[in-house]
Amino acid sequence: MTKHFFKERYEQVNNFEEYLYQNGYKIIKIFLHVSKDEQARQLLERIDIPEKNWKFRADDIRVREKFDEYVDCFNEVINKTSTKHSPWYVLPGDQRWYTRYLITEILLDALRSADSEYSPLPEEDKEQMEECRKMLVDSIEEKDEEVKESKKKTKKK
Repeated sequence: MTKHFFKERYEQVNNFEEYLYQNGYKIIKIFLHVSKDEQARQLLERIDIPEKNWKFRADDIRVREKFDEYVDCFNEVINKTSTKHSPWYVLPGDQRWYTRYLITEILLDALRSADSEYSPLPEEDKEQMEECRKMLVDSIEEKDEEVKESKKKTKKK
């Protein structure tokens, strides 16, 4: 894969996210950075705790040897695809309680800033709604009258 390939991919990601933004979507991208030491602790947990064995692959150790290369790659991707409307949030991932707190704050901020009001209904639709309302009310009243008449007839017998 060439530099041109990645440049094109970054551009495609940015264009797609811009398209989503222009159509009313808010993109929230979060990268959890786990330190190399914390990663080692987590891998040891996966080995030592039987309930977590399923998470471990021996290949994790080989991949871990390229930790710094992966960090460089993540940095490039984040820098090339972070935009004004779709920024990345790079969070420390070593302390899960703190990471969860930060994610919650980011999501709450996004929800609070969302324009979540209903668009106004056109006058023509309002008029139609009133006509429909009258039809429904009349239908209910008519049914209620039929039930009353039926009850009267039943009592007379």
